[in-house]
Order: sequence, then structure tokens, then C-alpha cells
Amino acid sequence: MPQASLPPPLLFRFRAAVGDVGLIHGPARGSLFQWHSKRHVVVETVSERLWPWIGDLKRAQLRNAALDVGRLAPSDGTERWTVPEQAAWAAGFFDGEGSVLIEGDPRWPAVTMSIPQASVCGIPPVLQRFRDIVGAGTISGPRMVPSPWSKLPQFRWQLTRFVDVERIIAMLYPYADVVKREQMMKCLERVRSTRSNRRSSVLPSRSR
Repeated sequence: MPQASLPPPLLFRFRAAVGDVGLIHGPARGSLFQWHSKRHVVVETVSERLWPWIGDLKRAQLRNAALDVGRLAPSDGTERWTVPEQAAWAAGFFDGEGSVLIEGDPRWPAVTMSIPQASVCGIPPVLQRFRDIVGAGTISGPRMVPSPWSKLPQFRWQLTRFVDVERIIAMLYPYADVVKREQMMKCLERVRSTRSNRRSSVLPSRSR
């Protein structure tokens, strides 16, 4: 996760959520921070906590890693997420992987929400899961994008319809990190302010 100078608050929230274990390292490559642990007991504990919420690809990676060192990975169980749990998962995924930006003509700004993901096996299941939870947006790809972070085909969930942006931000906001909250609110306020000013400018003046 690139960040300017200090570890992002999201990493500290993650570390607290998994039991205050593991270390936060960085910056590497000038701006990359990571949570990290090589201790088997930590990896097993964190895997157990994360297992119900991670996708098939990450589960397969954890299983393979456990087998390589003669350990056991958590077993699959029946997943029945509550609505708040779905929103919390979606907010965490968007915190780590997504972006919310102002795009377009400054006179007619629009909010774009997007999440890129790399995959060699078609649409990443986590993107589809996110879209199913929020109930809006489109998934495009694959396409090759010049990137120092990944050489794999890229897919992208994207949303620009403002009424859906407002609804999804309201869904994610209670569970989002402080940085994403600030980004969300700045984008919403910019568009709302511009629209309000535009409406005011076209209203007829009252005659006296």
C-alpha cells in the first residue's frame, strides 16, 4: 500500500483486528508499507480470523503455504454473513484496494469509485463479491496495464452514477478507514456544492 511517509492508519487497524500481532515494516521502494509475520503461530492465528472473509485465491495460497511447512490451514465452514458483516467486508476491501476520485470537467465534476484487481483466471471472485454486496457498478477487463506492481491482466470495478455513489458511500462509511472517509466526503461535497451553485445560478430572480 503506497503512502507518503508514515504507515497508513489502515495497517494499524488491521494489526489491532488480528490481535495486535505481527510487525509493520517500511517504507520500501520509497513509499510501500506492509504488515508482516514469519512466526507460524501468528500466521495460523491470523489465518483463522481471516478465513471466513477471504476469497478462494487467498485461501489456496494459505493452504499451500501451510502444507509447505507441515502445518494445517483452517477448514471451510458454512458462510452466512449478516448485512453489517457484508458492508464491513466491502469497506475493508475498498479501503485497501479502491479509490474515489473527482474526474471530468471542473465545471461539471463527477465522482468515480473504482477497484483494480489482477487475475489470470477471469474476473477475480473478490470483485464479483464486492459488486454483489454493493449492488451497482460494472466490471471491465481483462487488459494489460503498464505497472511496476503487477504484470498480470487487469480487471476493474467502476461506478460513476452519482445516486449509487452516494448510496454506496453511506453503506461503507461506518466501517471505512479515516483516510477513505475523508476522501469520500471531499468528493461528495465537491459535487453537491457544484450542483447546488449551478441550480442557484439558473433560478429566476424575485421581482420586487
